[in-house]
Amino acid sequence: VTPSRRRTPGSIPGSPTILLLQSTQPRTMLAASWGNTGTMRIFNLSLPKSGTPSFGAMMRDAGHAVCDGNWRDHKTNFLMLAAHMGNYDLIDRVAHGYDMFSDAPFGGTLYYRQAAHTFPDAKFLLIKRAPEAWWASFAGMLDADVGADAMHDTLERKLVAAFNAGRYGYPLLAMDLCAGNATNDGFLHAKAAYEAGVEAFFEGNDRFRCGSMDAFADGAFNAFLGLEDGVKVPHMNPAKAGAPQG
Repeated sequence: VTPSRRRTPGSIPGSPTILLLQSTQPRTMLAASWGNTGTMRIFNLSLPKSGTPSFGAMMRDAGHAVCDGNWRDHKTNFLMLAAHMGNYDLIDRVAHGYDMFSDAPFGGTLYYRQAAHTFPDAKFLLIKRAPEAWWASFAGMLDADVGADAMHDTLERKLVAAFNAGRYGYPLLAMDLCAGNATNDGFLHAKAAYEAGVEAFFEGNDRFRCGSMDAFADGAFNAFLGLEDGVKVPHMNPAKAGAPQG
């Protein structure tokens, strides 16, 4: 997917959602400032399950307007469909209303390439979780969501079941990320390729930082994020103490 690419709609050409996604005309609703505080913008480009909820909670606690991913949030599904169709201009218009961005579709797609031009003063962060831990968290999310029974014995079937259950945001992200190779190896290869692509794109850019989950938890990025040294990264999953949660 490239920033200029627009996918052809499927079997619902008259859908108001599809028509809105295809539109290139300014719309007051999408151009409105829903909560941007006018301070700075930071895009967390980390893949889902890489401390993204912790980032969102921390920046929200600091008083920022945060746009982050959650399958229960219709906005996330809407933005993921826009990303899936390559309509990054629409994501731009929504982004004007927020300060901080995390999770889908800001992590895991190529939207960062356009965001870097649309918002030249923005900062960009990439948190890289260890592959095995990331995969265990992602696979565990699918098992918890659709079950581990015989009907969902493959990753692709689990993603289809999640999509059909109305959680279409992250299944679209996942299938786009792995280019249809919905296997353990396919996702781990896609994760490595995505993160390497982000680092290559921002090489030498002083408005970009990259590091591990441990560095994030230890406050290594606090100054870059405009936070005081003592600000702690919240643990969004109390049952798994010791690290920010994805």
